Amino acid sequence: MCRFFLFLGVVTMISFGGLFGGWGAYAADIPSVDALTLESQLSGQNPPLVLDVREPMETSFGTIQGATLIPLSSLESRLSELPKDRLIAVYCRSGNRSLRAASILKGNGFTLIENLSGGMNAWTSKCASSKTFC
Repeated sequence: MCRFFLFLGVVTMISFGGLFGGWGAYAADIPSVDALTLESQLSGQNPPLVLDVREPMETSFGTIQGATLIPLSSLESRLSELPKDRLIAVYCRSGNRSLRAASILKGNGFTLIENLSGGMNAWTSKCASSKTFC
C-alpha cells in the first residue's frame, strides 16, 4: 500500500512538471500582478497586452476591456500572434490556468510576462470600486 502512494506521488510530480521540468519548472519565476496594479498599468504610457486564456463561453461572465482571447487549449498553436517585446498580462477565472499559460509563454522565449493574481475573480472584485477598465 505504501508503494502505491509513493508511485502516485511520483506520477503526480511528473505530470505537473515538478520533477523533470514542464510548465511547473517556470511557474515559480512568473511575476504576479494584482488587479489594481494592472489597472494602473493599463492607463499608463506602455500598457501591457492583456491575454485572456479562458474558453470563449466563459467571456459571458465578463472580460477585461481590450483583452485578447486565446484559450489555454490553443495557446501553443497561436504563439505567433503574441509580441515578445511587450509585457503580457495573462488572466483566467482564478489565476491557475493563466499561470500555466504564462509558463508556456516563458518556455517559448517570452520574457515580459505577468500573471493576474486571482484572475477574473479579483478583477471583478476591483470593479466594484472602480469602473475604469471594467
